[in-house]
Amino acid sequence: MRIRKTSSTISKPIRTSATTSFAIRPTPTSAQNSPTCSNAEWSRRAKRSLPSAPRCRKERHRFSYWWDCLNYVPSTGNMPTSRGTRLMPRLVPKRWYPQGATMKKLLMPLVVVVGLAVASGGLAAPALKCGDKAPAFKVGKWVKGGPITKLDPAKIYVIEFWATWCGPCKQSIPHLTDLAKKYKDKVTFVGVSVWERPGADVAAFVKSMGSKMDYNVATDTSNNYMAGAWMAAAGERGIPAAFVVGKENKILWIGHPMGDLDSVLAQVIEGKFDSAAFAEKRAKELALEEKRTETATEVETLIKQGKSKEALDKLDKYIATDAEFENMAADVRVKLLYATDEAAGYAYVRKLAEGPFKDNPYALTWLAGSVVDDSYKHKSPDYDLAVSVGSRAVELTKAQDAYILSRMAEIYAKKGDIDKAVESLESAVKVASSDKDWPKEAVDQLKSMLQEIKDKRK
Repeated sequence: MRIRKTSSTISKPIRTSATTSFAIRPTPTSAQNSPTCSNAEWSRRAKRSLPSAPRCRKERHRFSYWWDCLNYVPSTGNMPTSRGTRLMPRLVPKRWYPQGATMKKLLMPLVVVVGLAVASGGLAAPALKCGDKAPAFKVGKWVKGGPITKLDPAKIYVIEFWATWCGPCKQSIPHLTDLAKKYKDKVTFVGVSVWERPGADVAAFVKSMGSKMDYNVATDTSNNYMAGAWMAAAGERGIPAAFVVGKENKILWIGHPMGDLDSVLAQVIEGKFDSAAFAEKRAKELALEEKRTETATEVETLIKQGKSKEALDKLDKYIATDAEFENMAADVRVKLLYATDEAAGYAYVRKLAEGPFKDNPYALTWLAGSVVDDSYKHKSPDYDLAVSVGSRAVELTKAQDAYILSRMAEIYAKKGDIDKAVESLESAVKVASSDKDWPKEAVDQLKSMLQEIKDKRK
């Protein structure tokens, strides 16, 4: 599902597109359901305090874990963390973007986010807009159904873009199948695989989905025509993404298939869909995104120059005009406050933990970790605050998230409460050992950490 961001930051789905607090994300890589950074780099994201994410690409924005906290969900696989090879369960974004893309549509339903890079010149206006005639339809190989050599101007189509490695795409596939059945003989559905990893077996994937993926499926051409002429041209950098093509081959709607697609199709069939109004709304969203991206880039530049106070002022000035952006950039604001006024940073962490993120265990875990993170060189770490915020995350997950438990162990160890650290790690080991998604080596590493702490207690 493509993830959309709202004022609550987690209430609506967003695309698979890796985006940071500033709406700029990392890129998908080779591992299934993982971002475009290498496994090693992506794994490091679960760093001790998770604040400073690695740079998957030269252009990628340095603040990237926060968006994972807000829009990613626990998924299969693992994610190595800071200390060398230690592995932790990976947080998988709801929508992914290909390398070099800039995140689009913060206010969209669930999507897989793949990693976004910051565009130095802002977002270019998309060349392909709603109301335009659809580009030529050219695919590489038909995997299921088809063939369709060109779009019939008398028919209605849903052209959906996805990839085998995209977790949110996989979640949206059954929904598309339901819609294909609901609108049988009225709408033709086609899923086009794009941005695939080398060696990806699309046919095997489709076969494994069985009746859950019961509509036409094709792959992109060898020169990525569909990804370029459709997705890139429309400014769509995340998947899944769906295009509704109406009669006369006009593009009527572009969005996440888990969003308004059902209601849009019903209106299109009845001839009641206002494509012009949607196009206007979409243009405003893109303009807002461009402003946010520009602000993010300016703040990032100031940070690189060591001008934390100026960066904070710039960020706060923009937030005053776009209140929703505050939660998106909360991690950056926390870091800037730490750099300029440590006590104010702790107060802000408490405000976030008791307010917009009180029910988000992953955001809470990041906030708690930031309080004791050595990289910030805190003069007087508020350990009680870290424990309080982290404990809420444990409570929300019913002490059944091994990653969060292991993070709490670190916090307790930093505080000097070794007994509590041991207790948390023992729980983490127990949970991880019974979770099939945790590989044996990751569990062994947790056990090794536990033994190290026990040795210190002696």
